[in-house]
Amino acid sequence: MAFATIADIKEHAIFKQELSALSDAQIQRLISRAERVIVSKVGSKFANETDADILFDLNVATVFMVDKLFIAQHPENAEDAIVGLSSSDVLERSYTLSKDKTFAAQQFEEEFENLIQGLRSRVGVRRPIFEIGRGPSYRKDDES
Repeated sequence: MAFATIADIKEHAIFKQELSALSDAQIQRLISRAERVIVSKVGSKFANETDADILFDLNVATVFMVDKLFIAQHPENAEDAIVGLSSSDVLERSYTLSKDKTFAAQQFEEEFENLIQGLRSRVGVRRPIFEIGRGPSYRKDDES
């Protein structure tokens, strides 16, 4: 199941003008890559998902990730695309663009991570509190 469509990307992406210049096949490849990142981060494929809130968050996260993947592939567009903009609507949300021509990447990352955390909690995927193999290892016979 696709989390977002080509039409969603062309309508809601921050870099919609630049993304719209790509072929549908190129956009679809970015969508597929974005979905794989989300599935990997969340730990669920969301097969047969019907919850409207989860589907909305998956859509928003996919649009975010497509923007991020596009910027990574075409960094020259990142600054040019935001010059003169004060805000951009992304699926009923407004994201502020900084005044000094740099994308507010920290806010973008925070919003994306919040979406991922929210999706994790809804599907019951949790990160381990303790990770095996980190830090020093002590055995009883090491104590002297």
